[in-house]
Amino acid sequence: MFVGLFAIMIGSGSGDAKPFQENCSGYLIQDPEFGLHLAKNAKGDAFDGVTWCDASIEDKLKDVVLQKCSVGRPCKIRGYVEGHGTFHWTS
Repeated sequence: MFVGLFAIMIGSGSGDAKPFQENCSGYLIQDPEFGLHLAKNAKGDAFDGVTWCDASIEDKLKDVVLQKCSVGRPCKIRGYVEGHGTFHWTS
């Protein structure tokens, strides 16, 4: 059972790549190297296969995410991901 739900779409973001929509369920992790992001489990393991669910969460969205989800707990995020090489949630 997921305790948090984050579903906000506040804009299209910026950059060269066109943002694309993702719906992801995982655990909210705060990592010193990768910042705030979703992981497959509470240990912080990466998702299997090709997925952008573990994209970092932009600073402008962190407060909104943390109001809905707690670090180390299950979380579902629906929004837009953008990037090229390194991906991040933009909205």
